[in-house]
Amino acid sequence: MNLDPWLSKYLLILLLVAGAAYMLIRYFKSRKGEAPSGGSSLSEASEAVPDPQLRSSLQSLTIQACERLCLFLERINPPHLVPRLYRPEISIPSFHSLLITEIRREYEYNMSQQIYLSEKTWTLIQATMEEILAHLRIAAERQDNKNPSADFIKDVFQLRQESENDLIKEAIQHLREEIHQLG
Repeated sequence: MNLDPWLSKYLLILLLVAGAAYMLIRYFKSRKGEAPSGGSSLSEASEAVPDPQLRSSLQSLTIQACERLCLFLERINPPHLVPRLYRPEISIPSFHSLLITEIRREYEYNMSQQIYLSEKTWTLIQATMEEILAHLRIAAERQDNKNPSADFIKDVFQLRQESENDLIKEAIQHLREEIHQLG
C-alpha cells in the first residue's frame, strides 16, 4: 500500500495527538479519576505527566498550537486581511460578507488548537476575533451601499486605531507566555 506523503504526514500527526490524548486521559483517571480543571492548559497538564517522551510531545504540540494561533491572529488582523481579499469592483455588502466568511473560515480551521491552551488565552483569542467582527459590522452599517468599498476599508482601519485595547497584541503576548511556561 503506497500512501501519499501528505496523507502519511497527517496520519502520523493524528496518531501522535490521539496517543497523547489517550495517555493524558489514562494518567488523570488513574491519578484522580478526572481530567484537569477548566482553567489549566495542556501545557500545565504536561508537567504532571511522568513520561518524559510524552511530556516532550505535548510541549511540542502546544508550541505548534501557539504558532498556528499567532498566525491566525495575524491573518484576521484587518491590515493583513483586507489587502489579501480586496477587489475595487466589489460592493461594500459583498466585501463585508467576504471578510466575515474568511475570518470564520480561519477560526474554524484553528479551533481545535484550543485544547493545548489555557482557557484564559483561548477566551482572549475568541474576544479578539469577535472585536474584529464587530468593527467590520459597525463600519459596514455606517456606509451607504453606494459608497466605494475604499470608504468602508478606511472606516474599519479607523475603528481598529480608536480601539482602547489592542487585543491582537495582548493575545499574542498570552501565546508567548504559554510557550514560556513550558520551561
